[in-house]
Amino acid sequence: ILAGELPCGNRLAGKLINAASSAVSSLTVRHYSAHYHPTCLTIYPATVCNLNCVYCFAEKSHAQKIYLSDELIYNAARKVLQNCKAQHVPFTAVFHGGGEPTQDSNLRELIYTLRRMADRANVPFHSYIATNGVMSAAMAGWMAVNFDEIGLSVDGPPEIQNTQRPLKNGGEAAAGGAGAAAILKKNKKKLSV
Repeated sequence: ILAGELPCGNRLAGKLINAASSAVSSLTVRHYSAHYHPTCLTIYPATVCNLNCVYCFAEKSHAQKIYLSDELIYNAARKVLQNCKAQHVPFTAVFHGGGEPTQDSNLRELIYTLRRMADRANVPFHSYIATNGVMSAAMAGWMAVNFDEIGLSVDGPPEIQNTQRPLKNGGEAAAGGAGAAAILKKNKKKLSV
């Protein structure tokens, strides 16, 4: 009856329908909140980036070089680990960006610490990083050892990649991403593009 059409001019019925709809929405939000027990921690560690993408949603924040505090990350990790242990599922740590995660000088310590936290909690650990792939061979090799999965973000062939996603200095970025992809493939990493 609430979904049916109202007779023209029936304001009281309209108010009742709005109140009922609002109550249902409120209960739905409370229901989902009570059952919110994440088992994946997605981290945007810093706004630092080595590219100057023409469409970047976070471009202004890159100039500010904002870093997520370790304390905040580890507090969130403890909560997610509790959920993982209770649900008997692996703890998944995802490094993503409003910047390029590999540009955060603390990335190595973060992944090592999260892995140790999972080990201490006796919870399997799974790691994923989304990257633009523009990095040194040493960094690509390190990622191949320390991440279970790697997502390489590209826009297309070199001519499109270099136009859409140039380096900060205006140079071409496509070769860097291709180099990282080759190293990751050589190391037989699970790689998505």
